[in-house]
Amino acid sequence: MESRNEVFRLRAELSKAEEHLKTVEARGTFLDQFANAVTRAENTALGLVNSFTRLVTNQLLENRFGQVVHVGSVSKETRREMLLHVRLSALKKFHISRDERNDQENLYRRAEAVFGKLTDLKEHIARDQKENAKS
Repeated sequence: MESRNEVFRLRAELSKAEEHLKTVEARGTFLDQFANAVTRAENTALGLVNSFTRLVTNQLLENRFGQVVHVGSVSKETRREMLLHVRLSALKKFHISRDERNDQENLYRRAEAVFGKLTDLKEHIARDQKENAKS
């Protein structure tokens, strides 16, 4: 009887350990977690650049037409001209090229690059908005 109880106890412990292992494996390795964090940071940076691009585009359209104008309501030629404006073309330097290699060295390089771009973008936005603030 005692042996049977011991078997039940060991099976329960094994089941609990297997569940814990599944949880740990689902999180992935350190490298998997780091790769996910770097990708999220890159996506966040791209999202910020896209949001600021929309803001600048709206500001330029408002300056040009004297009112808020939806970008879709202007001609393709006007949209192409807008892309040539220095405020929008300056944002191209914040583009992050996709590199899906997830070795440790490459991930550290990507993390440093996105950190640098976010820092530079923050400074760029502050300077741009200060220079282009309405008086």
